[in-house]
Amino acid sequence: MLLLSLVLVYNFVGKILGNKDLSDIACYKPDSCAVVSDETNMITLIKKEGTIFTVTENVVIDKEFEELDLEALASTQTGYYALGSHGNKRKSGAYAPGNHGLYYIGLDQNNKVSKVLKRNLDGLLESSSVFKDYFNRPLQQNGVNLEAMTLKDGVLYIGPRAPNLNGYIFIIKVAEANLGREVFAYALDSLYIGAGYGLREMVSLDKGFLLVAGNSLPEDAPGYRELPYVIYWWDGDLSRPNKKLRVIKNDSKKKLEGIEVLEQSDEKISVLLLYDGVENGAMEKMDLHLNY
Repeated sequence: MLLLSLVLVYNFVGKILGNKDLSDIACYKPDSCAVVSDETNMITLIKKEGTIFTVTENVVIDKEFEELDLEALASTQTGYYALGSHGNKRKSGAYAPGNHGLYYIGLDQNNKVSKVLKRNLDGLLESSSVFKDYFNRPLQQNGVNLEAMTLKDGVLYIGPRAPNLNGYIFIIKVAEANLGREVFAYALDSLYIGAGYGLREMVSLDKGFLLVAGNSLPEDAPGYRELPYVIYWWDGDLSRPNKKLRVIKNDSKKKLEGIEVLEQSDEKISVLLLYDGVENGAMEKMDLHLNY
């Protein structure tokens, strides 16, 4: 039996730019975290103390563009990876060069940004038999839109919101050690999550992953139908999520975008939920009770 309870609300102290458009949260250490927005070119570093997050620094990671459409954030032992959607502009459908970034943000011993390295996944997407027909395609037409990312055992997992192909999405797996190469090897895992769904978040656990599935297409797409968010547990091997943990109503003014694990055991996973469309992500704690 799965039980769930909301027990704590988290608050920010300090100013976050793009604070009503937060798209993900990740923690590099238990008390050192970061958030990104899909409407800025920054990463915001924050210090966690109990239920209070204090902003320590807003750092521009790419001066060439004002907006990077950062949709996913993953922590490493030395900092963070931040991922642009690699998708086209939503309203015009035009190619958006600022959206095509995969950034490594290195931190020093004082939790200050010490380096930023940039590359993109364009070559991979253009050459892939799965993605090439959907690359540089309007979002309303099932165009590429990357919104989920996590790091596990030295492998970066990148999950698409779109395309959804007959109920399947394809997770990109790249060894972290290969990211510095001009051309790098990758693998694709097919995952059945149902018609109309795409990945909105992906978080690694000691055992497997948490996945958040939501609408793959934007609200103005032809044939759009409102689907609830679904939180799954996935072992990383099966061709579909292993267990459905929670269904959350779709709210156009409060979109579930980010999850960060606070504590985990075989019986319970405590997570922090972050929402887009509301000030400072309206973060709240959720306890998921699960026996693996």
